[in-house]
Amino acid sequence: MVSERGTNDFQSPMMDSVLNHLTCFQCHHGLRNPITLPCGHSVCSECLPTSHENYPCGFVTPQPCLTCPFPSCSFQYPSLSGVKLDVTLANISQICLQEIPQPQAQKPIDSDSSSPNPELPTLATILQPEFECQICYRILFEPLTTSCGHTFCKECLLRTTDHSSRCPTCRNAISFSQVRDQQTNHALSRLVELLFPKSLYQRKVLPAEVTEENEAVPILTGGLVFPDITYSLHIFQPAHRLLIRRCLLTTKKHFGIVTRGSSNALAEYGTLVQIIASQPLPDGRFLIQVKGLHKLRILESKNLDGYHSARVDLVEDAALVSEKEVECSSTEDMILAIKAFVNSIGKSHPQLLARLNQLYGPPPQAMIPFSHWASCVIPIDDQEKYKLLCVDSANLRLLMIVRWIETTRKRWGFVGCPVM
Repeated sequence: MVSERGTNDFQSPMMDSVLNHLTCFQCHHGLRNPITLPCGHSVCSECLPTSHENYPCGFVTPQPCLTCPFPSCSFQYPSLSGVKLDVTLANISQICLQEIPQPQAQKPIDSDSSSPNPELPTLATILQPEFECQICYRILFEPLTTSCGHTFCKECLLRTTDHSSRCPTCRNAISFSQVRDQQTNHALSRLVELLFPKSLYQRKVLPAEVTEENEAVPILTGGLVFPDITYSLHIFQPAHRLLIRRCLLTTKKHFGIVTRGSSNALAEYGTLVQIIASQPLPDGRFLIQVKGLHKLRILESKNLDGYHSARVDLVEDAALVSEKEVECSSTEDMILAIKAFVNSIGKSHPQLLARLNQLYGPPPQAMIPFSHWASCVIPIDDQEKYKLLCVDSANLRLLMIVRWIETTRKRWGFVGCPVM
């Protein structure tokens, strides 16, 4: 491409490819004062389309409306007020059109790219500082340009909005929903593919700690949860929001929930859960539903971007301990005693029973899920409930609950079914 706006006439194929990506679709010249629209397309500031009256974005009455000039897009915007110069794209255009001499563009040196094309290494080296995210200082991955004109990796900017609603460069106001919904910068994305293929490949690979093929499991520190039970969670802490975003990118959507011990360290046992429903909120928080899958035991843990990642063993309940061995009544009698105790709570505190049913549902029929359900609904503190999670036998778990019921019944006069 030969630009009427540039002084250099580059003839090398690689430079031609780069300049083609820096061409305005409207005027077919090199980008001058580029503006990147929320749909990710970039045009010269003077080539912005004029507004017309339309019904964009669900408006009932006609509003001033701008339409993206790219035929494959045609996205409509109620307003582009406040959208500023794309600083990164402007800097790259300036370097390519005015500052790289032709002999240097053809000189072979080592590069990020493995391409045999000799002029690519020098181009990549000269342009690399402009393609570095100013949050992570790596090559831009899924580059997103804010309305104030600054470009960062999309994931980096999302993580920034977990802590602040300001642009990291100029402190202009930005929101999580704006970052989440905006499209990546198409011109910069294509240039990264062209100039930095190796770095792009490395950035596309999720960290090993957050992939399901790795042994490590992301750990959310929170309340006590049990297998077989469905929970509704409000995720608001910045590190936990990052954990959930990463978890939603995986196939299985698994993570662990572990409480903290007396010394504030991770407890030894927790529960592996699966996200079964999620609702992102405009400010970056999540409302999620999870189902407890397996009990887990922490073998080793480390900090990963503010949350824990751990190697774990999944622990299944062992064979049932014989009723003679533990000197207790039959399993059926223990289940009846627990149900009777829960019903007695409902007679004196019907609202509490309704709340328990809303949170944990009706009692399951199978013994192991029932033992987990009973562990949730029984009104004891979490330190005592944690002992129930550590037990590896369903009927021993039921026995511990029944013994607690007997102690409570004698102390407070609850009406229940004595089985001991």
